[in-house]
Amino acid sequence: MNTLPLALNYGNGIRAPKDAGVRYEPQGQAGKAELKVSSVPSPLGALQTELQRIFPEKREETRVQIARRIMGEAVLKLSDEELDAYLTEFQFLINAWMDGYEKQLFEGKTLEQLLKEG
Repeated sequence: MNTLPLALNYGNGIRAPKDAGVRYEPQGQAGKAELKVSSVPSPLGALQTELQRIFPEKREETRVQIARRIMGEAVLKLSDEELDAYLTEFQFLINAWMDGYEKQLFEGKTLEQLLKEG
């Protein structure tokens, strides 16, 4: 930890922010104190952290990218828009089939409806 000598007049109202990593420690001499600096945050470090949060290096895959990775050559000739339309239709059909199956099992109600009731 770095220590910086600092002469203060008592009652001058100088204060450091609590999160600045700066401590004021009276040394017993009238009007004298030491300012101890420990790990003062760097403005560049905060900027770099925020940029990393906003623009992560590894981007998340979209559902079109995931479908292309899984289906491989079968979807090479499709545009992203066409593949996205097919994925939407498949998801609609799957949801409809699952709702129908759940209604057969649970006396005309879907699992979601049962969970909301209970």
